[in-house]
Amino acid sequence: SIKSYVQFYIPNSVKPRLFGLPIPNGWALSLEAVIESGRPFTPDGKYPNLEVSSTEEIERNSLRRPATAYFDVRFNKEFKFVGIDYSFIFWVENIFDTRNAESIYTTTGRADTQQNINGTVFEGTEYDRNPTNWGYGRQIRVGLEMNL
Repeated sequence: SIKSYVQFYIPNSVKPRLFGLPIPNGWALSLEAVIESGRPFTPDGKYPNLEVSSTEEIERNSLRRPATAYFDVRFNKEFKFVGIDYSFIFWVENIFDTRNAESIYTTTGRADTQQNINGTVFEGTEYDRNPTNWGYGRQIRVGLEMNL
């Protein structure tokens, strides 16, 4: 897996300038990236192109699920109003709305179907398209934090 976290922060106590021009202070921008290879799984005896004799056992964790990738962005802006410190928050998780398989069917190695007839994988039924097999999609959060 590859994980990266980068944060840019300019506190209220700093008066930054860029090319001689003042820029806003009291803000933070965070970027997070998580890319992982698929986790191992043990295929079912019906898995496509898997030839196993009746006396032979399938090797445990011999195949891998699909890879996953998440990219998140978070922005905070601090300000003061009526003597109280506030922070405006804008946060986007899975910004590219990547469809990540979190759980798969061992008969097909896919998250959207378990329909495997004689080694041929078919489109899944409504039951097969279980939404819990997938990771979360893009989530946008907006908030206001108050520090007394």
